[in-house]
Amino acid sequence: MTDEFALVDFALVRAHPGDVVLALAAHADRSAGSPAPAPKARRPGLIGRLFGTGRAAHGGLSIHPAGHLPPAPLSRAMPDDLGFAAGQTPFRVTAPLGSEALTLVEFRESDGALSPIAAGLSSALAGAEVFYFRLSGLRHPGSETVFHIYRDGAAQRRASSICADGILPEAEWDVVDAGLPHLVEADSLPSSGARAWEIMTPERQGAILAAMGIEPDTLFSADPGQDDDARVTFEISAEPDGRPLSEAKRIYDRARASHAAARTDATDPKAEAERNAGPDPAAVPAPTHPPAAQPGRIERPPARPPKASAPAKTEAPAPAPKQDQRDERWETEVTRLLVTAVAHALPEEEQVPWLTELTARLEAGDVEDALAEAQQLIQRGNRPASERHADAARLNELFGIAPVSGAPPRPPNR
Repeated sequence: MTDEFALVDFALVRAHPGDVVLALAAHADRSAGSPAPAPKARRPGLIGRLFGTGRAAHGGLSIHPAGHLPPAPLSRAMPDDLGFAAGQTPFRVTAPLGSEALTLVEFRESDGALSPIAAGLSSALAGAEVFYFRLSGLRHPGSETVFHIYRDGAAQRRASSICADGILPEAEWDVVDAGLPHLVEADSLPSSGARAWEIMTPERQGAILAAMGIEPDTLFSADPGQDDDARVTFEISAEPDGRPLSEAKRIYDRARASHAAARTDATDPKAEAERNAGPDPAAVPAPTHPPAAQPGRIERPPARPPKASAPAKTEAPAPAPKQDQRDERWETEVTRLLVTAVAHALPEEEQVPWLTELTARLEAGDVEDALAEAQQLIQRGNRPASERHADAARLNELFGIAPVSGAPPRPPNR
């Protein structure tokens, strides 16, 4: 990690990164001072608004590909340069970190006695402790070393040593030492006669990180050097053309599952032998469900593959359908499956409220549980079992989920 910066602000929290991403969105919505505006309909159908509203529904924030933001750490070049307008900081969310599988959040915080972003994050993650750090680098004319702990929107602990100009003992230091020390500070607490610049130091911050199970030197490393710690990163900003924040949880779980499977294959002699032997010519065709998503990228559910047909006379190939056309067909079919399910399983007065609630849950990122409920509804009603099972399997397929052989399809943990 280079120290060619003025200030670095970051937070660590014991929470799933998908929940952290949505908590940042909730904070952004509250900071805007009013509810998010109703999104414009980009595609027709009930589900049309589910995959195009991430920016409008989440304070203008969305997920972008790796490399969208400057390399870590996300910093301020000069003390008076926030690097963003109207308080709209970008974010980088990375997990898991250290032995406790923490989630790291990098951002550019404004100046003040408290961190509004860390406080807002803790407010949205009820009961979770948010550990906030600020560290100054070589481009800062003085020194700022800060450590806070927030819970439920309030600061529980604050310790800082700040000097705007110079780092000499005779300089004017602003010191805060409020709230009960946390257990992670136990091995680095200053003595009772500590001087102003010793209340919080970079060495103390490093000791706190170590107590949280994190090697300080690898905090911002893309490759921490431990295979078990393979990290997934989301780069988030208000720039256009990003992916919805509601996809973060699903994409993280799938990336981690893919990594775990790769590690299992690498340590399994049988899997290694099969891999070295190459594919079996008589193997079954490749599955139609999409590959596991890669870190920082959001995958769109696949379109239904065309049925095979008998050979015909040679003709010029038809042009491939545009992305918008594929998305429209996907949404139309999902809508048909859900509307058919409610029509057979619910009274008329309950059908629209149920569909509205399901849509809201999907928009909020609760994809797994929402699909599980949809699968349960499909199995109700007086339709033939074969028809119900076919619709359930097709819904799984549209969302990129492979059904378990020999069992009624339902969304597995991703």
